[in-house]
Amino acid sequence: MVICSQRVFRCFRTFERLGDKITGYAGPWFVALANCLILCGLACFFDVIAPTMRYPLLSIPACLILIINMVGHYFWVVMIPPGFVDVQFEHKYKWFYARRKDSSRVVRHFQLTPAARNTCRKCGRSRPEKRAHHCRVCDICVLKYDHHCPVRINQCVGLYNERHFVMFMAYLVVCASSFCYLAWEPMSSTFGFANETPKAEFRSTFVPPTMLVMMFILSAVMAFCVLVMLLFQLHGVVCGETSVETQDFEVYRKNEEFVNSYDLGRQTNLHPLYTLFLPLLVMPYTDGYSIARRVGCEDGHKGVSPGDQITDDEGEYEV
Repeated sequence: MVICSQRVFRCFRTFERLGDKITGYAGPWFVALANCLILCGLACFFDVIAPTMRYPLLSIPACLILIINMVGHYFWVVMIPPGFVDVQFEHKYKWFYARRKDSSRVVRHFQLTPAARNTCRKCGRSRPEKRAHHCRVCDICVLKYDHHCPVRINQCVGLYNERHFVMFMAYLVVCASSFCYLAWEPMSSTFGFANETPKAEFRSTFVPPTMLVMMFILSAVMAFCVLVMLLFQLHGVVCGETSVETQDFEVYRKNEEFVNSYDLGRQTNLHPLYTLFLPLLVMPYTDGYSIARRVGCEDGHKGVSPGDQITDDEGEYEV
């Protein structure tokens, strides 16, 4: 029985590794597809929707702000690495960093403590043992590892690009929902979807009617699906925890005395707020090797003894 279970486990591990390789190879194609869909949506907006919008002096600039934020954050989350263990982060695109004071809000109000280190059993790197985890697809440990996203960005979400990943999803939901709302009138007037609206001539320079319908359906589906993922991701940001830590904390929260030491308060976790409306690069308060903890939890999470803490040494929560 034991031998049979071991063979079954090895079989599943083989399929798991094969899936990781396929995910790694298919990642660039997923990103190319995402770029094509974004371009198709923009073409439909500027060619069909924008000419029919009311109050164009107000509505079109507002839509442009949404588009710039969505495209800008998508560019950053794809181009900015998440932060790898033992790999020096290169500060590129210096002109696009948000200005900040010499000492950030976190440094002024909370104490930074160096994170204890351990050696990863997968890649052999010395990593901060609390918030760095190994990614099977990238085959390297990632600082403040959240998850690997092959479909949209083809890399991990971690310390340096987590904010842009969340902001991209937020603006994608807003843009997709706005597209559905604004595209309904041209579609209904052209195809006669609404009884009270007479069928009109489809006005477009290069976008066919079928493309508009397909982008409308895709935008509706994306708005709903991404909204669900966004709410889960925002909950983690507000609570000061990653997706991996959310799974761990579900076990810890069985103890009523548990307190997440990474939760610095909602306002601090979301700081700086002004970058919510501008696609600017924001440097995290730490390099990933020091951790800010809430007051009273400088030694770690309350209600969890060191021996009870969950690790990913066996690979349960790597991806």
